[in-house]
Amino acid sequence: MKYVKNKAKMSGIIICAVLGIFLCGNISGQELVRVGNNYFSTGPKKLSCGIASDKVVSINSAVNLSGTLIIKAEKGEMAGFNFKKVLKVDSESEAVDYARAIDVKLEKTSTGCVLILQAPNPAPWQGSANSGNIEGELTLPENCRIEIDARYFDLEVEGPFIAVKNTPSFGRLEVTKISELLSLTTSNQDITVQNIAGEISLITSHANIDIIDMKTSMQPALIENENGDINGENLRGVFDIKNDFGRIKLNNIKLISDRSRISGSYSPIQLNIVGINNGGLTVRNTNEDIKVNVAKSLSAEFSLRVDSDGEIDVEDLPVKPILIDSNRMDFITGEGGPKIRMSIRNEGNINIQGE
Repeated sequence: MKYVKNKAKMSGIIICAVLGIFLCGNISGQELVRVGNNYFSTGPKKLSCGIASDKVVSINSAVNLSGTLIIKAEKGEMAGFNFKKVLKVDSESEAVDYARAIDVKLEKTSTGCVLILQAPNPAPWQGSANSGNIEGELTLPENCRIEIDARYFDLEVEGPFIAVKNTPSFGRLEVTKISELLSLTTSNQDITVQNIAGEISLITSHANIDIIDMKTSMQPALIENENGDINGENLRGVFDIKNDFGRIKLNNIKLISDRSRISGSYSPIQLNIVGINNGGLTVRNTNEDIKVNVAKSLSAEFSLRVDSDGEIDVEDLPVKPILIDSNRMDFITGEGGPKIRMSIRNEGNINIQGE
């Protein structure tokens, strides 16, 4: 009988050990799997909630979390978040601890809903080469207003949404289909936007800003960069564009106000102006060229200035000269009207090409 008792005891130990191994690979119903060298991932999990009619959505992340958030619009009145936790760590046991430390909540609020991505401070990976990440897709009703505070996340947003605004971050930003307000600020990462309208602010550095199909309000769109390029295609409205040590290349521009400004320093500027509706433009550069293509039918008054080492060339454009000097040229095209002013300090040339 004693032998039987010992055997039963041993069986209990084995069962407990097996159960422990099973639990090590399962966190709150989410399977934990190795997905690469020193990387583990939980299985996908989905959260959902109704959303209030005002449709104001807040996304708040702890500063020690990073990852990728994809935000998409769909019809309906529900918000849904599909996500997994991706953990960079040496051992599975540590991965379990990391996964348990990360908490994700999606809750209805009085005005819409809130997505909360939480981790303790300090996080268990803090001060090491390890990390806790979240990769998720958030689906929201169309025409939401979205406010994002997720400092170390890459964001991909596809509307239609009314507004998107982020707290200054360090992640890559891609946003499409925004109708009234877009305010994005990041550092050392690209900003890519398409089919946007309304009040607009795009700011980055040491990366590129790429814009396709933008229509501003009467408030100038603020676009700023440093040590990176600004590229635009199909832009209509009012602009305040600044860049240092990077190219400015804008194609198919239509101006609607005399308050548009473009300024650069060591920034080659290349513009293609196809329309001007009571809208002027001021362009200033330092130590680089300004090249502009305009429609031959354009009616405007040009005032061009360069320093002593610069040159001004006007080609294939019918003009009525007003003043021509060694470093200055004023003239009218068509019936005149809106003013286009361009100047270069120090070295650099201005070239105007009719097409």
